[in-house]
Amino acid sequence: MHHSSTKNIRRCLKRHLLTDPVLGRQDDLRVLDVGGADYNGSYRPLIERLGYTYTSADISEGNSVDVVMTDPDRLPFDDASFDLVICGQTFEHSPRFWVLFAEMVRVCHDDGMIIVAAPSAGPVHRFPVDCYRFLPDSFESIADDHGLVLLEAWTSSVGPFFDVVAAFMRHSRTEACIEPDPDRWRALDDTAQNEAPADVDPAQETMLGVEPALDFLTRVHRTLVPRGYLEIGVWKGFSLVKAKCPAVGVDPYPQVTAKLRDNHRVMPMTAEDFFEMEDVPALVEPLDLVYVDGLHVVEHALMDFMNAERVSHRGTVIIIDDVYPNHPAQASRERITRAWTGDVWKITMILAVARPDLVLVPIDTFPTGSLMVLGADPTSTVLWDTYDAMIAGEMEPRDPDDMTLHRSGAISPTDRLLDRLLRTIREQRDQPEGPDIESLRTLVQGSRPRRLVRS
Repeated sequence: MHHSSTKNIRRCLKRHLLTDPVLGRQDDLRVLDVGGADYNGSYRPLIERLGYTYTSADISEGNSVDVVMTDPDRLPFDDASFDLVICGQTFEHSPRFWVLFAEMVRVCHDDGMIIVAAPSAGPVHRFPVDCYRFLPDSFESIADDHGLVLLEAWTSSVGPFFDVVAAFMRHSRTEACIEPDPDRWRALDDTAQNEAPADVDPAQETMLGVEPALDFLTRVHRTLVPRGYLEIGVWKGFSLVKAKCPAVGVDPYPQVTAKLRDNHRVMPMTAEDFFEMEDVPALVEPLDLVYVDGLHVVEHALMDFMNAERVSHRGTVIIIDDVYPNHPAQASRERITRAWTGDVWKITMILAVARPDLVLVPIDTFPTGSLMVLGADPTSTVLWDTYDAMIAGEMEPRDPDDMTLHRSGAISPTDRLLDRLLRTIREQRDQPEGPDIESLRTLVQGSRPRRLVRS
């Protein structure tokens, strides 16, 4: 299962299940996952975090499989046994998916819901066969054949599989959608690891850097003079308050103690939910500066960058925090240190390889480094088209390389080169083509190794 599949099912659960006037009010739903073996991931954690009863069925034994199907087209359950039936990344592997879907309808309660996710594109991936690709109209036809109501069918923007996700019910809702239970809504989200462990190894708590990241951010605001600012990961608000312009901060659990300005707005939600909102461009336009300091894992950091770039322009400056762990323990995906970057450090190489059109400026800020990205292109689809294939290997734990740990090539945050870059962007951002990115690239490349901090 690819990473975005979980994201797609989470979106569907939030949009349709938790807001349903019947299912959304129930404390314990019976959930069946058809084809639910844990193969590079499972929906089990999502469902169990909601407090629901989860059953997984698959054609063979495996991780997270509760019931083995002796017939691949038949579900060994009584009629109306489940309130929610999920089937993700399975239909393409089912030679007679229409028979399997009929079984899903049979075992689903009359007031229940069915959610299906299947690829619309992507490479052949036999397990043991790979037979089909689907479009939203495919699920419209399936709904018509079974007399079901198709609540929604959409195509994911994440490749290479670009899943089509659909939600079905037997009958139209007779009541209006309800406000979702906030605790269940939050339970679906990946947990922020804000709390540092009580017992730490002092040898793992090394912190380096020429200047505090917040002081560097202050200088960026002063020199760039952004007209609009977006921040992902607000926490206490000490970075958001640096903005004098209209600013939007996104954080599911903000604990703001800084005194914000009247033109600052904090959105208490995940970045994933924020970028699903239709009015995001209007909230942040013109977006001249973005600061990404969210969940400390590479898949979220990369998606935050991708989403932010989509609402940016050629002159937007995007700064990603926590790209320099000072010790391998600080780079762990599970927090075991006070000074903690997670594996956000991987994003530098990802962008360098996949997006050579960008200008990457690594900066030696205290305590965990920053990456300034220039040349945002909101029309680029490179990262979107390859995200799942690209991120799969990057989510595997590994220690940072020596160049990362030693901050090789990082530029001092007080280097006058950065002021020159930011002034040039500010002066050129209103030009029809935006700033001359190639001249900025030449400027950065020509500065090396003049002001390298470490090697």
